[in-house]
Amino acid sequence: LLLSPDRYPGHAGGFKCFPCSCSSGEDGALRLQSCGLAVSLRLKDLSLSRQNISGIAEEAFQAFGCQLRRLSLSSNPLGSLPPGVFAPLGCLELLDVGLAQLRSLEAEAFAGLSRLRVLSLSGNRLTALPAALLRPMPALEQLLLGSRDKDEGFYGNRLTAFPPQLLQTNLLLRVLDCSGLRMQAVHPGVFAGLSMLQTLDLHNNRLVALPPGVFAGLGMLQALNLRSNSLDALPPGVFAGLSMLQILDLGYTSLDGLPPGVFAGLGMLQTLDLSVNYYLDALPFGVFAGLGMLRSLRLNRIPLVALPAGVFAGLGMLHTLQLAHNDLVALPAG
Repeated sequence: LLLSPDRYPGHAGGFKCFPCSCSSGEDGALRLQSCGLAVSLRLKDLSLSRQNISGIAEEAFQAFGCQLRRLSLSSNPLGSLPPGVFAPLGCLELLDVGLAQLRSLEAEAFAGLSRLRVLSLSGNRLTALPAALLRPMPALEQLLLGSRDKDEGFYGNRLTAFPPQLLQTNLLLRVLDCSGLRMQAVHPGVFAGLSMLQTLDLHNNRLVALPPGVFAGLGMLQALNLRSNSLDALPPGVFAGLSMLQILDLGYTSLDGLPPGVFAGLGMLQTLDLSVNYYLDALPFGVFAGLGMLRSLRLNRIPLVALPAGVFAGLGMLHTLQLAHNDLVALPAG
């Protein structure tokens, strides 16, 4: 599109935030003022990412009403969000405010977003979340809080723990990304009621223990990533009830043992990663019993000196088995 006043005579304020309007301060910082042209164009998708927007006027989205469906404000130096700034966007389904240098959020930050399905807060600088932050969004299906890849040079949020009530009203949640937050503990009931959850990513945190029953009720869970934590032990029955689980990643978790029957009931499991656990020097007898659907098993870089007899019995669907960089000198017969 040709960005000129002749082409868009109803647009004022330059084209730095096109198709919205921004004001510029003395320091060159941009403040989002209004989006009249976007409203006139009846846009349903609006991307204002990477526009160097450092502030948003309270009335910036006032004229949209139920028109807008998807909004991206990612990669802007926002720092904070005015409470209720998104309230006029009652039909919004996706909101991306990732990598926006957010340091804190008010409890009313997302007021009015009753139809929001996807919220990205990944790669910010948040250190805490209000317990009531997600209550205005009962339709939420994906919550992305994790840090971006280290190769991007930005580590992201530092949420060492969640308020126990944070997710209580988000019963439709299907994807929860809590990776790279430096979480030190998980409250026993923080996932209670999330019976629709399919993907839970807790990798690259600082968890040293999992409460018994922490995953209870997550009967639809298909992928659980606990990689790169400091879990030297797992509570008995920690995965009980996860009958739909297909992917379980326990690599780099400092495990020094596995409780008997730890994988019992995971009959749909297809991928199991136990690699790079330098203290896991033995596997319990029958540890993989019942995993008839398993297709990939990673046991590399574990100081195993021997394997129990029949350790792989019943794994008729196994396609990939990694045993590299162990201390094994022989494999059991059969």
